[in-house]
Amino acid sequence: MSDQAVTDAAVAAQPRWDGQCVVFDMAHGEDIVSCAISRQALQDLSTRRHFKPAMLLVCFAEARPRIEAIARRKLARRSPGSVSRLSIWSEDIGDPEPEAPAT
Repeated sequence: MSDQAVTDAAVAAQPRWDGQCVVFDMAHGEDIVSCAISRQALQDLSTRRHFKPAMLLVCFAEARPRIEAIARRKLARRSPGSVSRLSIWSEDIGDPEPEAPAT
């Protein structure tokens, strides 16, 4: 793979604001799944309300593990072979996952 192709792939993999949602790619097994989270869902995960794209991306970065966990749960319920972008909406945000007990 050329250096340019590697650079292009790295840039494409970065979360980005598309004007309505944060779009991101997520590894799922050997596949890369295209995902998006709405502004409202992202704000529901945070106690803050952000409206500037740069701050929404900061919120996304802080909540990414939880966002990916939500995406994985939705993927598990998805029809096999579906290739459309997986969208996370406000109604997909539930109670926080219980933390594993300390050992």
